[in-house]
Amino acid sequence: LVNQVLAGLESFSTAYLDDIAVFSSTWQDHLVHLRKVLKALQSAGLSIKASKCQIGQGTVVYLGHLV
Repeated sequence: LVNQVLAGLESFSTAYLDDIAVFSSTWQDHLVHLRKVLKALQSAGLSIKASKCQIGQGTVVYLGHLV
């Protein structure tokens, strides 16, 4: 479901089950990309839990890998 919601946003986002990663080269691009992903989720009636979000990180552990 999440992959369908994010269709068209694959150049800066990826999803596996309920984990979504948004990646960008600059902070300004990141804000634009986050806005697009959040809008897509909202339009689909999906929500996120803020306490589980990591925004603006240089690296994160995603699916057990440091990226």
